[in-house]
Amino acid sequence: MPSPTHDHDTDGDEAVAVVNSADAVRQSESQYDDYFTWQDGEERVRSIELNLPANDATETYSLLMPKSYDRESESRDEYLPINDLMSTVRAIAMYLVDSPEFRRTVCEDKDNGTMRQLERARNRRNGGDFVRAVR
Repeated sequence: MPSPTHDHDTDGDEAVAVVNSADAVRQSESQYDDYFTWQDGEERVRSIELNLPANDATETYSLLMPKSYDRESESRDEYLPINDLMSTVRAIAMYLVDSPEFRRTVCEDKDNGTMRQLERARNRRNGGDFVRAVR
């Protein structure tokens, strides 16, 4: 397991230990493999940074998946970093950003919203489209 970084609250007390997604995968990278395919000329991206709704807060997510990945991986409790990123995007839009327009753009537009773009790219294993949806 990766070594967590420790943040300190305003009183100087140790707060929550933080381990980002990419570090968690990096510690057992031999069990993970590329998930996405990339078009000629596209940069092959193995991790991506997601901006979080706090000052200068980001999380780096791996774009790898377990070598044993299949549709049953969630039920086996395997760590699926791409799904984790998607869950985080949904949670931010639904619960952390107080903007109905942002929520509609990310979650409620079932044709071209951010979540739909992420789902479509993940299901098609299209790395370029996935990265564009995150950015």
